[in-house]
Amino acid sequence: MAETRTIFDIILGIFKTAWESPLATTIIANACQIILLLGVGIPLITFVTRQILKYLKGHVSEQVSMLVSKGIFYGGMVLLGLMLLPIVGIKELTPIVGAAGVVGVAVGFAAQTSFSNIISGLFLISERPFAAGDLIKIGETKGFVTSINLLSIRLRTLDNQQVRIPNEYVIKNVVTNVTHFPILRLDIDLSVSHRNDLEQVMAVLKDIADKNVYCLDEPDASVQIQQFGASNISIRLSAWFAKDDYLQFKNSLICQIQKRFREEEIEIASPSTHNVCLVPAPDGACPAPGMGESPVVQTSERG
Repeated sequence: MAETRTIFDIILGIFKTAWESPLATTIIANACQIILLLGVGIPLITFVTRQILKYLKGHVSEQVSMLVSKGIFYGGMVLLGLMLLPIVGIKELTPIVGAAGVVGVAVGFAAQTSFSNIISGLFLISERPFAAGDLIKIGETKGFVTSINLLSIRLRTLDNQQVRIPNEYVIKNVVTNVTHFPILRLDIDLSVSHRNDLEQVMAVLKDIADKNVYCLDEPDASVQIQQFGASNISIRLSAWFAKDDYLQFKNSLICQIQKRFREEEIEIASPSTHNVCLVPAPDGACPAPGMGESPVVQTSERG
């Protein structure tokens, strides 16, 4: 029992001596400073970033808000790290700068793609070809933009899948912004038989568009004869609609055409196609039907 107590006293004495030493006092004081600095600095940086993000919202685009907020956050964290260096005993930055230069060269060779994506991301944010919420098409991928980051953009496809596309790929490929303008034009190409009365067919199509609740009055719908073929005549119905009404307008218009054609005994000669074309805003110069279309969506439907 006496031997155990002696060992305990020795260990206690060691801890007491270490605790009362100047080194222990310095370590404890530095630890308290680090905890206090981190405990106050990180919440403060987060709070300031959120407040700036709230202020920028509505004043600038979402891409610029994201870039500024992330720049402030990471800049604040770097400043916080520099404030910690003297506490942990690093007072000269020259060795760190030299080491960072060597590491930077090595990382640069290994992360060329990442740097390229960052530069491309800056171009996307400054150019703003699309914004969060827009429906875009890149290559074979089509979806709604959910976020625009420095390395990549994220899309939510029409079948509710998330797709990540590197910014470098976006810059190097054609991007179609389907919903950039407030109105779109729906073109429906129909091939009718020579036995039909063309004036009747054109009048029926114009009447269908004029009576459709989703069709805009300005620009006015139009019907044009596209081609006089050997076995059929190609006719195009062009009607304008608000971009949010695409599905309702397309479905209702096609159903009305089928119903009226049956009532009027108008014969469709061959498969027909429809496509949605990107157009300027209502106050802009609208291209004439059949001229300057941008094929955004193109599908085939058999009549």
